[in-house]
Amino acid sequence: METFRSQSNITNLARPNYVVAPKKPKLEDFGLDHSTYQFVKSFRCKIRNVESKLYSIYVLLIHLLFSTVIFLKLSQPGELHMDSGSIFNNHLILFIVINLAHILPNFFIIIFLDLINLNFSSEFENFFVKIILKQDDIEFYQNNMDFVYRYDDCQKKFEEEVLDFHRKFPRSKEFGDDLTNFTLEWNKHLDRLEMDQLERRRKLEYWRNMDGFKFEVEVADLFRKLGYSAVKTRGSGDGGVDIVLINKKKEKIYVQCKNYSGRLSPSAARDFYGVLIKDNVQSGYLICSGGFSENTKEWVKGLPIRLLDLNHILQLNEKAQKQLA
Repeated sequence: METFRSQSNITNLARPNYVVAPKKPKLEDFGLDHSTYQFVKSFRCKIRNVESKLYSIYVLLIHLLFSTVIFLKLSQPGELHMDSGSIFNNHLILFIVINLAHILPNFFIIIFLDLINLNFSSEFENFFVKIILKQDDIEFYQNNMDFVYRYDDCQKKFEEEVLDFHRKFPRSKEFGDDLTNFTLEWNKHLDRLEMDQLERRRKLEYWRNMDGFKFEVEVADLFRKLGYSAVKTRGSGDGGVDIVLINKKKEKIYVQCKNYSGRLSPSAARDFYGVLIKDNVQSGYLICSGGFSENTKEWVKGLPIRLLDLNHILQLNEKAQKQLA
């Protein structure tokens, strides 16, 4: 699908990196229906509105109380070394002083109310429920309240996951809310790329034209498609091991890759076998695109080393392609 070509460079993926769309929560998964959800939400909204008004009134009363105290304090003779007449004759100064004095205490009041907000909200909600609702409605509300909270939390998480999904896959925005269709198209696209990759690997020239690093990456990728866990080594201090495999039996297998046209001599096999013994690894693959000398083949007989040339690589690729199909 051409619209996905610029989305990501995925031709080098180890295996189809299938995409799963975020799952939208459903009311029925939480034992709710639309009418129940709307009843609880609308009542919670009323509670929050009343709570907000009471909160504002509370802050206003504190504000007025503090203003009165400041005003009476400043109006007393002798305060700030001024008489009462000089204070009242300068209304502007008095106004500024009082309002500046409001800022700090109100700031701490707001912080304090925010700190106790959770407990206050919970207690207030229970109090408000008992006053407004009938007994049957109270039980109905309290029985469904937690489920509504959980649904809202999951819905919020879903919306965050959708935003993250759109950031990773900008093309998905063209599909609107139907992300399932996008994932189907995207995964089909990955399958086509995977089949194209396997088709290219059927040709000897594809393998012969690689540099050493690319050859190791492709071999590791091929083993992954065959069901192995494959990790490419750093390339230094690894004793000549290029890839470490783990099979289904959780056994470790070493792989050494030689991508050159000449046949591999017994010395390379001896060195590789020495690494297996040193690391106590039970088996290994020695791969050379140019094949192996007869002496090398003779030397590894009876040893846990399997020699693979490009013809063997092509056979493994055919096996991987059948598994994918």
